[in-house]
Amino acid sequence: NGFGWEFKGASNIDELHSVLSDFMIRYKKEDVLTELPEKTISFVPMDLDNRNDYEKARDNFIDWVKQNKGKYAANKARAAEKLVKMAELRHLAVRGSLSSAIQWIHDFVDSTDEKLVVFAIHKDIINTLNIEFNDICVKIDGDTKQGEVRQQIVDKFQNDKNTRLFIGNEKAAGVGITLTSASNMVFLELPWTPGEMSQCMDRIRRIGQKNVCNIYYLLPTNTIEFELAKLIDSKTKTLSKILDGVEVKDEDTLEELLSKYEVD
Repeated sequence: NGFGWEFKGASNIDELHSVLSDFMIRYKKEDVLTELPEKTISFVPMDLDNRNDYEKARDNFIDWVKQNKGKYAANKARAAEKLVKMAELRHLAVRGSLSSAIQWIHDFVDSTDEKLVVFAIHKDIINTLNIEFNDICVKIDGDTKQGEVRQQIVDKFQNDKNTRLFIGNEKAAGVGITLTSASNMVFLELPWTPGEMSQCMDRIRRIGQKNVCNIYYLLPTNTIEFELAKLIDSKTKTLSKILDGVEVKDEDTLEELLSKYEVD
């Protein structure tokens, strides 16, 4: 681009797939680890107890998008501002649905003897859950020390029958640990990409897991978080298709989500 290489988007996908097919052998996880159980993904609608505040913030966000449309397209430095604006709206959505999510988790714990893994992003959400379920949970977030402390937390969840709940930050706990004592997982907030989502799911769907893995999206309808869930599921299918040589539309998740709030 005159200043260096810009690695963004994808083109010539069919040609790339054709070239790769000459020397690439693709092994899917289910082909290699045939003993892994199936996984099911379910959407559970949550009530939003701050609907008026959310809709006011959403309208303000739409106004911001309208005013800045074209500006951020020409100025990549505005990407950070886009993320901040969108993160504020997403945070408001999850806070508004948190009481409903907590009730759902209570119902799960009270109605079954199974364990549950809960993933979220924001520290206040994770801390609220930790306080609510303090006597039956452990948590790993960005403040958790690496090494022995982290492993002790995992071991307690894996081995202590009274520790029913694991609460994790998706970045801090989404990779490198095994949580197969649970076969149920909840997402209260979603990561940006299908890859991050898949990594989190693989914490319970690993060697040693004997049960079908149930994944639940506990999200409020008609919110930005719900739209992101639909985009992630769509992109998950897209990733599978592109590896098999299928032409796909080249769009960025952030820009796709923003486009849903652009009003002519």
